[in-house]
Amino acid sequence: MSFVRKKETWIKKHLAIIRDKQTQNSEVNAAFLNIDKKAARKKITSRLRELARANGFTFGKVTIRNQRTRWGSCSGKGDLSLNLKLVVLPQELMDYVIFHELVHTRIHNHSQRFWKELNKYVGNGKAKARILKEYGLGIL
Repeated sequence: MSFVRKKETWIKKHLAIIRDKQTQNSEVNAAFLNIDKKAARKKITSRLRELARANGFTFGKVTIRNQRTRWGSCSGKGDLSLNLKLVVLPQELMDYVIFHELVHTRIHNHSQRFWKELNKYVGNGKAKARILKEYGLGIL
């Protein structure tokens, strides 16, 4: 019992952080439920093409789906799959996911070379990946 009393301030602080995260997640989940799928597909596809054209990327087929665990993926052939929920993210994070997958069309792993290339387009990619995790989906 004395351990809990000693850590009371720490416990209260972290419980408050957890409550804030739960509130934020509830708001994001509500936004996920209210996505206009047709408009979202158009916005994501348009932004993908714009960023690719402006930065010299090419890609294969594009699929926009309501995925549960991934924001995006890139096949070995350069086909991209992007999550419909990208439209709920701040623009900077949506662009990060798109660039992440576009860089995978050139470098098919998460090596140092990959992160260095990605950073040319998004700044600190690993920091953006950490922020993205707060929005509740799994890995890229």
